[in-house]
Amino acid sequence: MGQSASTLVRGNFSAAGLGSSLTADQVTEGIDLSHHTAIVTGGTSGIGKETARVLAKRGAHVVIAGRKMDVAEDVKNVILQESPSAHVDLMQLDLTSVESVRNFVRDYESKNFPLNILVNNAEVFNTDFRSTEMGIEQMFATHVVGPFLLTQLLMERMKQTAKESGIEGRVVITGSDAHRVTSFIGTGIDFDSLKNPSRFEPLKAYGQSKVAAILLGEELGKRLKAENANVTANVGHPGTVTSQLGRTFIDQAIPGPNEWTGKTALDENAVLSRFILCAGAATITYVATRPEVKGVYGRYYSDCTVIEPNRFASNPQLGEKVWKYCEDVVGAGVGM
Repeated sequence: MGQSASTLVRGNFSAAGLGSSLTADQVTEGIDLSHHTAIVTGGTSGIGKETARVLAKRGAHVVIAGRKMDVAEDVKNVILQESPSAHVDLMQLDLTSVESVRNFVRDYESKNFPLNILVNNAEVFNTDFRSTEMGIEQMFATHVVGPFLLTQLLMERMKQTAKESGIEGRVVITGSDAHRVTSFIGTGIDFDSLKNPSRFEPLKAYGQSKVAAILLGEELGKRLKAENANVTANVGHPGTVTSQLGRTFIDQAIPGPNEWTGKTALDENAVLSRFILCAGAATITYVATRPEVKGVYGRYYSDCTVIEPNRFASNPQLGEKVWKYCEDVVGAGVGM
């Protein structure tokens, strides 16, 4: 893959802006989130965990949404060790289940929490086809359809919070430059493959799920802008990660020894690994919190800079098709 492989794992190092060397702590330095409430999906590991930690450190009330509550409790304890006054709640959520998403939203509404920031970050990378309760492939369900439903069901809460607080609401969707592998696929998204194990290819499936995630952010942003909502939606590519997902993707994309990945060094060097994880969360926290992003709708960020995704992930007709596909999967009762 050459240069493309480097971009997928390390981020867009040629981009202008704050740059990939900054950490999430540095990106949010000086930002007061004490009047913000944020939901972080996939907040029990990797980029989600780091995002939740930094948002809580800056004063936000953070709701960590995940499948395993025992792991979430461990994450909460780690956050409280660093920031004893942090306000962290835990709620169970499985994005591959329509029922689980609806139950999560009902539970959230019952708590009467406001909502300023929604970080759709839950991630998965599979080397084999795994179906879900939605009847579709797991990566697409986790990265696209689940976040679509969650965002739609929480949107009125976000709009209400923005109106009452005067603070712009922000939806952040985790994208990936891995979407660029679809440049080798004729249609960008093979919708037939989402229910057909015989058409499953790991890199293709992951890449097309990220094309769809980017399109989802663009389409949502377009719709919010059209109604002049004080809620924005954007997509962030987190860059380098030292999570298990990141390592698995590297193994699939670039088999064999790769000196530029620093894979062995990262596994053995906890300090370096920690820095790269913090840097990986920088763009997500940038899009979620920075004043420079105010009033920006439907853009794709890498290294805290707006960049252009590939031709499939910037195709509005395909974006509308993704939106319609999500509606068809989750059924009635969603709409903006």
